[in-house]
Amino acid sequence: MHVYVQDEHIRRDPIVSRRVFGSYSLGACCALCMQQLGSISAKRFKSCMGRFATGVTVVTTVDASGAQHGVTVSSFNSVSLDPPLVLFSMQKSSSRFAAFSQCTEFVVNILSDAQKDVSQDFACNLVENWDSHDYIKLSGIPVICGSIAYFHCALYRLYDGGDHKIVVGRVLDCATLEDDDPLLHYRGSYWSINHEL
Repeated sequence: MHVYVQDEHIRRDPIVSRRVFGSYSLGACCALCMQQLGSISAKRFKSCMGRFATGVTVVTTVDASGAQHGVTVSSFNSVSLDPPLVLFSMQKSSSRFAAFSQCTEFVVNILSDAQKDVSQDFACNLVENWDSHDYIKLSGIPVICGSIAYFHCALYRLYDGGDHKIVVGRVLDCATLEDDDPLLHYRGSYWSINHEL
């Protein structure tokens, strides 16, 4: 097996090489890459994904019986400006999957760095978590107080994504609520933004 470095100036220039490969020499970096080749384990995949810092949201909805549902999500992202579309992914084995895959509308609440407890509560399927946090209702769907922004969405599409479903929503309304810093998730832990670069 061979690892090729196609850009000759990177391979020959030690200054550029250090810039590209950090503290590794080119040879050490290639050796490290070769060690990583092979089948991808769930542990390695999660470890690599953990290096990508994300915001934290709680997605809320109401089912046909009027019961409220909420789930912590870090896979939230924008899709399109015209029409305004957003997405998140949800595990098919989740006990709350049916509520979100069958809903007509949902709200994405973007959490502030003061809402770690909110994220932790909704990461667990706690029936009593609604009694622990303040919220208002928008079209009958909870908007969690203290969130820095929300997106009120109509269910637009569902796509299969392995052991998850990709939920796409068309944004009906959105607003910023607080001027606090966002809650971040990085390498399995919660973080706050310390300063702007």
